Amino acid sequence: MSEGVSKMSSSGSVAQDVSGADKLTVFTFLWACQALVHQEFYSRWLQNDDPTGWVVTVLAMAALLRPSAVWLFIGLLISSVVYNVLRWPFVHNHILVETIANITILAAFVSTFLSTRGDGFHLSRCWRQQVYDRFAPVLIAMLVMIYYFAFVAKLNRDFVNPDVSSVIVMYGDLRERFAFLPTPERAGGPAIVLTLIVEAAIPILLTFRRTRYVGVLLGIPFHLILGLVGHRTFSALAFAMYGLFCMNELTRLVTRVQERLSARCSAKGRAAAYYAISAGCVLCVGLLILADRTGNYESGIGPLRFFRIPWAIWILWSLCLGLIFCCCAWMYYRGRTAASPATVRPGILWGLVLIVALNGLSQYLGFKTETSFTMYSNLRTEGSYNNHFFMPAWRLASYQDDLVQIAETSIPELKKFTDGDLQITYFELRRILSTTKGDFEIVYLRNGERYELRRRDNELAEADVLQPHSILESKLLYFRPVSTAEHAPHQH
Repeated sequence: MSEGVSKMSSSGSVAQDVSGADKLTVFTFLWACQALVHQEFYSRWLQNDDPTGWVVTVLAMAALLRPSAVWLFIGLLISSVVYNVLRWPFVHNHILVETIANITILAAFVSTFLSTRGDGFHLSRCWRQQVYDRFAPVLIAMLVMIYYFAFVAKLNRDFVNPDVSSVIVMYGDLRERFAFLPTPERAGGPAIVLTLIVEAAIPILLTFRRTRYVGVLLGIPFHLILGLVGHRTFSALAFAMYGLFCMNELTRLVTRVQERLSARCSAKGRAAAYYAISAGCVLCVGLLILADRTGNYESGIGPLRFFRIPWAIWILWSLCLGLIFCCCAWMYYRGRTAASPATVRPGILWGLVLIVALNGLSQYLGFKTETSFTMYSNLRTEGSYNNHFFMPAWRLASYQDDLVQIAETSIPELKKFTDGDLQITYFELRRILSTTKGDFEIVYLRNGERYELRRRDNELAEADVLQPHSILESKLLYFRPVSTAEHAPHQH
């Protein structure tokens, strides 16, 4: 990384100030890392030979190795936005957050370019600092807000109920990996209380400058545990954004390492080490792709057999990054660093925080229930059921109240809803039926009325349920299945 900090790629021919590591370069390195974690975990692009997925992966790898190359970073941001938006709305919360963050960073580049009247082509240190100063506060506000929404969503009757709480299910997953932990029956109650305390403390601590490092140090083990139970993509995103809170110390730490390497090693030796590390990284990624293609992706070696090789790599990376953040905290509280003043303000970019806020309120407003920062919270607001302790179920839209029970169907995607335990929204039924090809049969109940539809030889009378949604609706709205049980179960 230190070599990449001091060198520009061939695409950026103008030399930059090398008086130390700049913030944009350090953040590029962290952001490329989380992008690669996402590409490894959600590898359908590889199985389907999706060209957009390949582009994201190649650019993420290139940005990882050459983080000072601005055009590689911009290419990664654009390709990632295109790749994710094409998959909307069927993405997870943190994928949506990653996309909004990418758009925010791109907007910072455009805003800086316009404000400097094209001087950005020189890629000076000052120009790069302006880009960073424009997006960093906005991304920090987004992350803190997401933490608050995630905590508030868990303040419901079913999350604190050990019989159905998502905490108990996830604790069970953790205990499968660490059998020495007490049983869920013994540890369930304390685990729920501890989860609520930690999830409330992290955003509160991150809100204030004096306590930000305490929040980061608390978030490191929290996200490490989340990663161990299968949520390492969200954790990777959080770790990358933690770098924003630690950036003053991070840049000084990287600069110090860079200076020591320069003092102890010759330029030729540093270059050789850099290219050896680059080749090793490319080889590792190539081996992971080969393992996926040959059906050996689930394989492990010795003690890594349970966690698998990719998981072990992620754990090692998380521990290393956690150690670096601890060093940054020590530097901060020892008073060895001073905050550098911002050169510009985010300005209009603050408007993107409003989008995140509206997304977090979506479930309470009657809109979508997926990607609304209520993950694994046992929250339910659909129909006439609202299990939250104090948040009302405002109804600016009726999507969540228009529920359908599937009685019979020949459509494979809908068969799992025929046993009576799950309902779906009419919106999702319409999405599925409007895209179903060939003949089908379905019987469903909606608002107490029974409906039957049959298509033979692709002939069927016009029906509203067969009409596709608008592009905007189909991309922005996504609803999870609704349980008919007395208590909201564990689900995303």
